[in-house]
Amino acid sequence: MTTSDPTPRTNAQIGAPDNQRGMAMITVLIFSLVFIIGMLAFFTVAGYEANQAEVREHTTRAFFLADGAIERAKAELLRDGRWDDGYAWTNADGGRYKLTVSNTTWQGQPASRFYAESVFGRSKRDVEVFADISPPGFGIAILALGSITTRGNVSLVGHAHANGDMDGNHFVPGSGTFDGEYVLTPPPAFTEPDSFPGATYYFVTAERVPSKTLFVKDRNGDTLASFPFGTSPHSEITWDINNANVLTFDYKLNGPGPHALDDSLGVFIRQGADSAVVINFGQGTPTKHVATNLIVQASGNVAATIKPTIINARFTGTTNEDRLNKGFWVGGEIDLKTATTFAPRLCVSGIFKRLDKTTAQAAIGTPSRPCLTYIMGDVDWSAGQFTMYGTLIALGNMLFGGGTNLNYDSGFISCLPPSFRDNWPAGTSGSMKVLEWREPPPIPIS
Repeated sequence: MTTSDPTPRTNAQIGAPDNQRGMAMITVLIFSLVFIIGMLAFFTVAGYEANQAEVREHTTRAFFLADGAIERAKAELLRDGRWDDGYAWTNADGGRYKLTVSNTTWQGQPASRFYAESVFGRSKRDVEVFADISPPGFGIAILALGSITTRGNVSLVGHAHANGDMDGNHFVPGSGTFDGEYVLTPPPAFTEPDSFPGATYYFVTAERVPSKTLFVKDRNGDTLASFPFGTSPHSEITWDINNANVLTFDYKLNGPGPHALDDSLGVFIRQGADSAVVINFGQGTPTKHVATNLIVQASGNVAATIKPTIINARFTGTTNEDRLNKGFWVGGEIDLKTATTFAPRLCVSGIFKRLDKTTAQAAIGTPSRPCLTYIMGDVDWSAGQFTMYGTLIALGNMLFGGGTNLNYDSGFISCLPPSFRDNWPAGTSGSMKVLEWREPPPIPIS
C-alpha cells in the first residue's frame, strides 16, 4: 500500500528555491558592479591627483629655476655693473632656464630688467623683475659722478667707476677693473669747522681794498694774523689778489725746511691736544675774496710732506643732495706743479673745486698713510707722473694722462672725520632694490 503527502504543494512552492538562487545572483552582480565602478573611480581620482601633483611639482620647480636665474644674474651685476650677457638655455636640476638682462627705465628712473624663462617637464614659468642695482662700495679707487677719460698708460689697483661714460682704453690691462653708466653715490663732503672735531682749523682769506691784505683766522673767524701785500706768513709763500678778487697763493717748498705748512711750528701750528690741522682757502669773504688759486710745488731735495688737510671750495647749497652737485660748489684751483707729497693726519688730503696736475711727479697719500681726495668739480691730470694711495672722488669729470698710478687702500677709512666715516660705503656688499616683480603669461619658447 502506498502513502502520499496529505498536504499537496502548489507550483509556486515547488519553484521557490530556484527563484531565491536567481535573486542572490543578481544581488552579487549589482554589488560587484558597484565595487568595480568604485574601484575605477578611485583609480581615476588617484591618477588625476598624481598627475596634478606632478604638474604642481613641475610648475613649482620651473618657478624656482626662473627665480634662481634672476638671483644668479644679481650676483653677476653686483660684481660688474656692466654685465648684460644673460644666459642662453641652460640645463639645471632636471629642467632648464634662460635669462635676458637689459638696461631700461622704470617710472622714469634707470633700472635693470631681468626676464627669466624656465621649463621643467611640461611646465613653463616666466618671471620679470625691474631692479635698482648698487654694486659693492668697497674697493673704489676712483669715482667720478661725470665721465672718465684716459690717455697714455694708467695703472689701476682697485676699481674705477664713472656714473657717466667710462673710457678705460688706457688702463693697463689686468691692473684693475672699471665700469660706468650706472649711478653710485658717495658720502657728501662737509667743509665746516664742526665737521673736523679735534683739529686745529684755519681760514685763509684776503681783501684788495682798502689795501691788499692777507688774513689768517681761527675756526670762529677771528683774525690771528694779517699780512700787508709784500709781506708773507713764510718765506716759501707769495701771494696776490687781482681785480676780480681772486687770491693767488703760491707755496714753494724749498730746501730741508721747516716748511710753511708744517703743522708743528709756524703760522699753521697744531694747537694743544688737537690731532690734525685743516686749512680752508676756499671760504672767502663776500665782496672781497671770491676764490683762491693754489700753486703747490717743490724745489731742491725736499723730503717733507704736507700733513694738513687743505680745503679750497665753498658750498653754496642747502641740502645734502646739493652737496653732490658740482653746481653748488665754487672755488679756484689747486695746481700741483712739481714734486709734492700729501700725507694728511686726518686721512683727507683735500676738498678742492678743481685739481690740476701738469708735468711733474706728485703724490697724494702714501702706502703708510692713504687718504681720501674729494674734488667738487673736475680732475685734469693731463700729463706727467702721478701716484695716489686711497680713494679719489670727483663730482665732475676726470681726465688722466700717462704715467698715473691709482692705488686703492682702505686704510684711510678708520681715521676719517665722522661726517665722512659714518657715511662711508666701504665694507658693504652690493644691494638690489626690487622696483617691480611680476610673473607674466609665459611667452613661447624661443
